[in-house]
Amino acid sequence: MAKLIEDFAGERVMTADGFALDSVDDLDSLRTPTVGSLEITAAFGAAGTLRLQLGRKQAALEIHEPDFAARGLAAEIERIAATRQRFWARHGAWIAASVAVVLFAGGIVGLSTDMDALRWLLLPAMLLALLAGITFDTYGDGKSGAILYTKTKREAPRWLERNRDGLVTNVIVSAAFLAIGILIGYVLPRP
Repeated sequence: MAKLIEDFAGERVMTADGFALDSVDDLDSLRTPTVGSLEITAAFGAAGTLRLQLGRKQAALEIHEPDFAARGLAAEIERIAATRQRFWARHGAWIAASVAVVLFAGGIVGLSTDMDALRWLLLPAMLLALLAGITFDTYGDGKSGAILYTKTKREAPRWLERNRDGLVTNVIVSAAFLAIGILIGYVLPRP
């Protein structure tokens, strides 16, 4: 999107998390894999201005005094943004609500039967329905958080590479406490 705006307007001002950038390539110098906000402001034509804001909870494109080229640019930016939407962030709340309705309806039907085993199976299902309902209530507005990457997938280290030390530490500590628990279980007298 930044390259499109640069090709369209030429002169522009770009900031990421309050830092001024000369180009998109300067995102590498921020030393973070993601940024919270990116803003690009540009002037075009006689009196036209353009402002693109990308943040964790919002994305906005403002064009004042648009001409046909600016409207085409806006359509292209909208097309790019539409292909970058994450499925679960956008549709997860509706899926959770559907699961909640189905499980709750199944729970009501199951509780009305005379089979005790079925009742005990449906109580966790109703609890799951309650949790799905809370999830829908919390995230049901359809607004998702944006992730603005400063590096390409090839340049950025993978999740396992970034968190390897923490995972190894967790495994060692967990194994130590498991061993201590087993020893305590064998050493302490049983009543």
